[in-house]
Amino acid sequence: MMKRKIILSALLLSVSVGSSTISYAATGSEKNSIVSVERASIQTKKYFWTDMYAEGKVFNNQFQNVGLLIDGKLQKTAEVKSDGTFKIPTRGLGLTSADKSFEIVGIYKEGSFGEKTNHKVYPKFNKDYQMTVASYKLGESKIYGTNEAGIDTVALRVNNKVIRKAATVIEANGQETYSLFAKDKVLKKTDRVEIVGYDSSGNTRSVLTVKVNN
Repeated sequence: MMKRKIILSALLLSVSVGSSTISYAATGSEKNSIVSVERASIQTKKYFWTDMYAEGKVFNNQFQNVGLLIDGKLQKTAEVKSDGTFKIPTRGLGLTSADKSFEIVGIYKEGSFGEKTNHKVYPKFNKDYQMTVASYKLGESKIYGTNEAGIDTVALRVNNKVIRKAATVIEANGQETYSLFAKDKVLKKTDRVEIVGYDSSGNTRSVLTVKVNN
């Protein structure tokens, strides 16, 4: 498990790790001691008011289930899949405006609560759908890119034809990325290659042109 070492020089130190905050009180001889603080093991995708699920991933196999809290009260739970991903349904929870917020909590096997992460609800404006894509060299296996916000699924479109789709993936550092196999379909520098981004409802929100190099 990845850890950081932090020097404590105050009576109370609050350490932000990812979107979690861990506090450690130091008194007397404990001042200036060294402690290890674990990185956040729960990463959650940005949540927009039209989304139907709160999605994310648990790293380091810490929790078997996760829950969604509003005002400190447990509203919904979901199982953590074998690959660490989870999807918590949010229908009927009232997360429909930018002034709303919620927490995702890790739930241990015995049912006790562990790490909590705080999240806000984002409105959906055109500027919120942010993607990047790297240039592609003929013969490479995949096209890679990042999703900054609002895109749940991406598609490879070659010469105006959608070839395949893939879900965006959240990494341990909270960065959302994607990759699409392209070697079998992008064969010429003159091919028109695009990455199409879709929101959680399947609406097209972003289209990026891929630069193809020899």
